[in-house]
Parts: sequence; structure tokens; C-alpha cells
Amino acid sequence: MLLDGNSARQPGLLLQSTRRLAAKQGYTIVSEHHDHIDIMIKGAGFRCSLSRGAGLVSEYKPVFCTIDNDSIGMCIALELGDHIGSGRTAPTIIRQLLEFAVSFGDELSLTAVLWTPAKIASGYDYFRDVVGQYLSGGAFPVLPLVDFKSDGDGEISSAGLSWFSNQEITVSSATLEQKQLVRRAVRIVHDIAVNGPITEEMEIAGLEPNEKLHFRLSQDGNRVDIAISSIME
Repeated sequence: MLLDGNSARQPGLLLQSTRRLAAKQGYTIVSEHHDHIDIMIKGAGFRCSLSRGAGLVSEYKPVFCTIDNDSIGMCIALELGDHIGSGRTAPTIIRQLLEFAVSFGDELSLTAVLWTPAKIASGYDYFRDVVGQYLSGGAFPVLPLVDFKSDGDGEISSAGLSWFSNQEITVSSATLEQKQLVRRAVRIVHDIAVNGPITEEMEIAGLEPNEKLHFRLSQDGNRVDIAISSIME
């Protein structure tokens, strides 16, 4: 995760802001280095470092974001500590990372969030709003964290969901329009991100009374194909 802000262009400010934030939120600074700072939050480790932002935005899909390459000089990169490893898919770790990002963003008055797993650039105000809702018990913030790609023929696939679950999805329907497919894909992504990956093939009711969702797993379990059908079909 890369967070851009004008104040982040001063390397010395990263250390000052991290110390101030740690004191305010009760975080523990584990170590300080010339190029990064390691922090412990509720037993989980995170790393903050400075990263070049020039040229990045053109590679990212904008979501309520108006920044361009010329407006970015330096980014702050937030990463999970090495000891977390595959534990990154645990909902608790994900919540802590997002909470940390918002706390850091408020401290530095950031302008945008660049989410690298899905190549999405979000305006910071939007990111803060949807993450805040999630942390307060609302829906998982799908749009700034997971992208959807369409083949233009009644099928869309997720990109970036695997970071949260080691699993991507493809949703297809012979009758639904693109917007309707995305709506259902967002709901499925929310369920996977909050409750964990799909582990078995199944058939469940859809969003509408006459819908059925058919889940089929790839052999390695890393992809789930969801076919949406109508009971009347």
C-alpha cells in the first residue's frame, strides 16, 4: 500500500509523524532505520518506508481519485511485517492494516491511496470513508481494494482478491447486465474477504428470489467460478 501526500515528500517528516502517531495511538516502534520504521500494533508488525511515487499513477485504475503523476513526488509505503507471512489473510490483520493506513493518512493529510495488489488509486477522502464504515461494522471496502475485469460477454473476474484470500473469482451470467454482475461480484468478494475463501463446491440462493449461484472450484482452489442462473431458465 502506498499513501501519497505533499507532506510525505520530506524524509524527516516520516520519522516525526510515526513517532507522534505511535504516542497518540499506543503503537510500539520496534526499530528505526534510515529508510524504514518497524511498528508493532496489537501483536502485528508493520513497516513504513519512503517510496518514489513519480510515474506510478498512470499504472493504476482511478477510483474517486483525481491526482496525476505530476502531483506526486514521494509516497509512504505501508507493508506487513515479514513475520506475518501467510497470516495476512486473517481478517484481524487486514483490519489492523486498514486502520493503520487511515491513522497515518489523517496524521499526514494524505491525498490518495495506491493499493498495489489490485493497482487501484483511490482518493484519500473516499478511502477513509469506506474503510471507516468497514471498521465500524459495515461492508468490506471492495472498490478501493479489488478490481474487476470484464471480457465483455457476460463475465467478470476479480483482480487483487487473492491478496486477502489466496483466491480469485469469476462471475458469469447469460442474462445479467454488467452493472448487475458487478453488484453480485462485490457481494461475493465481501463474503470471502470477511469470512475466508470458498472451500467447497455449492449452490446457494442469489440476491433475487429467482436466482441461484453455482460455485465451482479450480483444482488448486485458487479460483472460484460462480455461474448465476435463474430458476426459470
